[in-house]
Amino acid sequence: MLLDIQKKRIGADIVVLELVGRITQGNLSQQVEWAVDGVIHDNEKKLIFDLSRLDRIDSTGIGILVMCSSKMTQAGGELRVAGAQGLVEHVLKLTNLQKILALDPTPEAAAEKFASGNALSQTT
Repeated sequence: MLLDIQKKRIGADIVVLELVGRITQGNLSQQVEWAVDGVIHDNEKKLIFDLSRLDRIDSTGIGILVMCSSKMTQAGGELRVAGAQGLVEHVLKLTNLQKILALDPTPEAAAEKFASGNALSQTT
């Protein structure tokens, strides 16, 4: 499986995009950007990327995460990243992504950070 994106909700105002497979170089990774564009179009302000079922990420994927975060911020919202583990977690930490994106161990933990207003708090 290359990439599957499943949209879910936590409560009434938090959208979760569960990314399954891999975000690597190639046209399929653009699906993530399009999904975020849809969230912004729907005027949603709180978005969580659930990476718990993501197997692989490369520099293209890192760039997409940063770009999507920027898009959400420009639209007056916030993006949090949750559930990274294994190789994906290692790559995120190796690239110091936590300095520019909020990383949380689970989508539920990320949702709690939205509720507390705690932006860019790293809990992993």
